[in-house]
Amino acid sequence: MDAYTPSGRLGRMPLLLVLVGVPAMAVLSAAYSYLIVWLPIAGWITFLITFGFAFCAGVVASLIGSRGHCRSPGAMRLAGLALGCVALYGAWIFFLHALIGRDPDPGEKPTLLTLVTNPAGCWSVIQALNAEGWYTIKSMTPSGIVLWAFWAIEAAIIVGGITLIAPGGVTNELYCETCGKWCVAVETTWRQLTREQGNEAVDQLDPATLYALPAVAQAKTPSLKIERLTCPDCETAAGLRFTRCIESTNDKGETKTAEQIVCPIQLIAPGELKPQRKLA
Repeated sequence: MDAYTPSGRLGRMPLLLVLVGVPAMAVLSAAYSYLIVWLPIAGWITFLITFGFAFCAGVVASLIGSRGHCRSPGAMRLAGLALGCVALYGAWIFFLHALIGRDPDPGEKPTLLTLVTNPAGCWSVIQALNAEGWYTIKSMTPSGIVLWAFWAIEAAIIVGGITLIAPGGVTNELYCETCGKWCVAVETTWRQLTREQGNEAVDQLDPATLYALPAVAQAKTPSLKIERLTCPDCETAAGLRFTRCIESTNDKGETKTAEQIVCPIQLIAPGELKPQRKLA
């Protein structure tokens, strides 16, 4: 078996990045910022909202990669970083707009366009907010270094989260360059792994050896899920995706199954492998 290497072509991803990604980041940033400003409860719950914002924006970036037929996980990481920066900048713009709009002062207030095109002015307002703080938690108003730290963590969650999630739509996926389509899973088989194989580092597991293990109808964890991927049109592009499933139990006695990709997709010749019994 030979490992599949993506072609690295970008497809329509750059176009969708501009036409869909940037507007989507603006919408999500607006929803996030207005919710943060008008939320009656401040504190750790805002970080949960931040994680939700980063996740939704990351999913959008991931969909842009898959729908745009991008075959470069590295390019998608850069695209995620770019969208993360756009989302962060948009969040600040809408945050300031919402905060200024909440001020009961009837004086003239800057428009969104003014804020977007005046980053220096926005930075001055941000510095003033940091000096005084803008919200209170149990009679404490974070400001100065503490507020800078909170904002830095928030920025890391947004930019880092989107960057990490963005390649998800194209990583560990097989693409048919002839038909211009993503391959789909047409068959799933299972292998029973030993405890040693369940604990072994993934780079020590040989896909050919694992595939040679007897197929089983039902497997207890640790187990191996093998998906046969083929092009939905020509079926000439084909490969195997190996996923190790490991079950763990937390302190509350709850069990959770974690999936881990064992290796890059392994290419196979069409019809090389006979259909095997699927999991019942």
